Amino acid sequence: MSLANRFLYCEGRELSEDGRIGAFSPPKKSPTVQDRHGPFHTRNANAQTGFTAWGDMTMSLWADSDLLSFVKKVRGSDTTFDQFLIVWGEDTDAVDSDVYFGNMLRLEAQPKTEPAALDQVDVMAVPDSNGWLEGKSLRAMASASGDGDTESTPVNNGTVGSAISITSSSIANPSVITSAAHSLQTGDTVLIAGHSGSTPDINGSHVVTVISTTTFSIPVNVTTGGTGGTATRTSTRNGGEVQVQISANDLDTADDLTFIVRHSPDSSTWATAGTFAVITTEVDAADLADGFAARLALTGDIDRYVAIEWDFTGTAGSAAATFAAFLHRAE
Repeated sequence: MSLANRFLYCEGRELSEDGRIGAFSPPKKSPTVQDRHGPFHTRNANAQTGFTAWGDMTMSLWADSDLLSFVKKVRGSDTTFDQFLIVWGEDTDAVDSDVYFGNMLRLEAQPKTEPAALDQVDVMAVPDSNGWLEGKSLRAMASASGDGDTESTPVNNGTVGSAISITSSSIANPSVITSAAHSLQTGDTVLIAGHSGSTPDINGSHVVTVISTTTFSIPVNVTTGGTGGTATRTSTRNGGEVQVQISANDLDTADDLTFIVRHSPDSSTWATAGTFAVITTEVDAADLADGFAARLALTGDIDRYVAIEWDFTGTAGSAAATFAAFLHRAE
């Protein structure tokens, strides 16, 4: 991982200058409360089991002088803690790059040196009771004029678990697949590969209905049965979370801005996984304290490919927004 590409956003604002983050201590992956070390050491008494990562994040970064003003804003009482959404990531420009994100309970910053243009600052971010979520970048921070989506450049989660050997596909509608012992659940999406002899060809993505530990059906009318191949799960089961960080939002004549999470088993057929509450807040790009962030909890199955869609409702005119989006899968 290149240190030069690391970034830190809070409420839509990139706190590091040009992604220049040096030493970084990520949160620990542990089911217990963790102690942290450093000048802002505290015990995170709010950590809970059942989340991806716990404890504080600490880092040393180069920032412009507005960072300290922003920290003072964060410490103020003019807004609630659950609005302070923060994300750290490995690459400001790469979709599918690794990130941590969550609600920030407290942000501390201490200047170390003061060159002419930049401050070197030690930063510690303390999460709320949900800890930090580990995820992927859905969209790099960039401006968008009018409606759009990232379906052409989605996050690809790949396969989940081991491939299951297939014995045969039956002549039936739906076709019954006989396989080695599996742990699939009804509603899972699987990728069938290497299966031969069936009409029609059943290789590809299918949603399964479990019949037994060695059989499941797929919604295909098979008129000639086939043999061999594998089935590998590609969907995750326990929902997740998507967060958007907005550094500018000019609605112009539009009524509001809506973000929609889309998912697909094959990057071709898309469905809606969840929709954010409409955003009517306008964000001034020049005002450091005017950033905005929102998050959406997802439930149920999430397919292999995930994208973010954005819609300006009403008469959009010259509406434009600058934002980034991030995805966490609970499984």
